[in-house]
Amino acid sequence: MRFGCDGPSQEEAGSLGWSLSEESRALKVRATPTLSAADAPVKAIAGQAFEAVEGFWIREPWLLTAACPQAGTEPEKRSQQDQGAAGVPQTVGIAQFFAARGARTVRRSGRAYEATTKLDEGDQPSGGFDLVLRGRLVALPNGRVIACRVAESGRPSCVISVEFSKVSIERADTHEQLAQWGPS
Repeated sequence: MRFGCDGPSQEEAGSLGWSLSEESRALKVRATPTLSAADAPVKAIAGQAFEAVEGFWIREPWLLTAACPQAGTEPEKRSQQDQGAAGVPQTVGIAQFFAARGARTVRRSGRAYEATTKLDEGDQPSGGFDLVLRGRLVALPNGRVIACRVAESGRPSCVISVEFSKVSIERADTHEQLAQWGPS
């Protein structure tokens, strides 16, 4: 999933973003899960069967390749959607569902995936970053891997159930992997 296309953001702002210190040349990239059990569509899908749900709403699920939005897309709407702001309909998400009896060591519990690296003088990231999610599809108790619910607005929200095995953050311009979580 491509993010950070609009350039650096404030460290605290949004769930997906990056910053670059011109002084120290420290590049900091973060991807905080945007989908949780507290989200209304996820509550409707998960019910009482799961203690926690962690994952990401896919900003533009209709894109078939990782790419920054085309020029002319309204940045303020993209920014709101990145943050999962109220009033912005989330339509497709990918998440791991955790039962109460499951292992808690693999849960992020709201913590961001963060990477910090030092860039060479003159090196400037362009084209954003890729959040790469690897894993396998996992059936929910109803036997389905994709669960959908229709909101009051009539728009469906769907969540794809997975078990994440690896998560990584990569530079879009160089494809350099900045960090990886999960077994190596």
